[in-house]
Amino acid sequence: MRRFAPLLLFFVLGRPAVAEPIDRVVAVVGDQLVLASDVRLLELLAVHDPSPLPIWQASAKRAVDVAAVRELASDVSVYAPRPEQVAARLDAVRDSFETDDAFQEFLAARGMSEEDLYALLRRRLTVEQFVRRNIDLDPTSPAFGEALESLFAQVRERVVIRNIQVQPR
Repeated sequence: MRRFAPLLLFFVLGRPAVAEPIDRVVAVVGDQLVLASDVRLLELLAVHDPSPLPIWQASAKRAVDVAAVRELASDVSVYAPRPEQVAARLDAVRDSFETDDAFQEFLAARGMSEEDLYALLRRRLTVEQFVRRNIDLDPTSPAFGEALESLFAQVRERVVIRNIQVQPR
C-alpha cells in the first residue's frame, strides 16, 4: 500500500498548484504602487463617478499621473476634500447603480468595502482639487487639455516614478 501512496495522493489532490499573478505593478510613484487593477478601476469608475473634470482616462499613463499628483498633494490640507464632499460623491456613485444589490456586487467583485470606495473617492477628489487650483480654465475649453498635460508633466518632474516593464514569457 505504501508504494501506491504517492499515486493515490496525485489522484486525490489532482495536479500541483500553480501560482498565477493576481495583479501586476505598472509603476511605483514615490511610495505608491500603481497596479493594473487601478487602471481597470479608472475605466469602471468613469461610468459610475463622472467627474466635472476630464482627467480620469483609463490608461496606465493617467494612473501614474494621478498617483504623482496624490504624492504631492496628499499632505497639503488645501487640497483635502471635506468629508461631506466625499460622502456626496459616494452617494452619487451608489445612486448610479439600479439597485443597492448591484452596488454591493460591484464592490464585492473588486474586493472593496464602502470604506475602501470612500477612501478612493477622497483621493480622486484630492486630485481634482489640485487640478482646479492649478488650472484656471473652464474644463470644457479646448485649452484645458493642453494645460492639464503641461501640469502633469511638471508634476512628473517633481516625483520619483519607476515604470515597470513586463517581460514577455
